[in-house]
Amino acid sequence: MIELTTELARTLGHEKQPAAALDPQTGQVYRLIKQEVYDILCGSMKSQAWGRDDDGDEDLIRKRP
Repeated sequence: MIELTTELARTLGHEKQPAAALDPQTGQVYRLIKQEVYDILCGSMKSQAWGRDDDGDEDLIRKRP
């Protein structure tokens, strides 16, 4: 886990959500979301499970026969 500096945390609090973070070495942009939002998204994706009826932890990328 990366811990935000006080300055970054203050900036993040004033940013429009989700805030963007830029990796200056690669140019990759990351979106920062609150843990509560992440939990909701994960729960939503797991419940849909792309057509599955159970709560198994199968790899969602695996192709179905």
